[in-house]
Amino acid sequence: MLFLPRVLPAECLRELAATGEQGGDAFYKAVLAGQQPAASSGGVDESVLGSCLAACGAVYGEEFGKLPLPQQLGYACDFYNLLEKMFRGNGGQIGDAARLEPDGMAGQLRAFIKLGWARRFPPVNRPPSLLF
Repeated sequence: MLFLPRVLPAECLRELAATGEQGGDAFYKAVLAGQQPAASSGGVDESVLGSCLAACGAVYGEEFGKLPLPQQLGYACDFYNLLEKMFRGNGGQIGDAARLEPDGMAGQLRAFIKLGWARRFPPVNRPPSLLF
């Protein structure tokens, strides 16, 4: 069975930043550097980010757990951003996501995937489209 921590401690994030691992977007890089992302006025809620990582592991399966932690965090950060937009759009805050049980977080990620908003894992290899 795959185990991912529900809470991702700040020490882990600082350790990843110290290794020089590179991320894909500004939010992810800010999390690794232990900084507040520019798009978020409230900073990163580590418990929600940890729950996002655990939900990714539950939904994406065992192969996801074999990815290097920085890549796993990239997926978790994408999910976190989607949750933040959803809660803010309804007048809430990202901290409200902490009330979701693990099954609820995984269900929300599945819904985002079905809507085409969240990345799929493994990534879908599509042939280049032809423009006429």
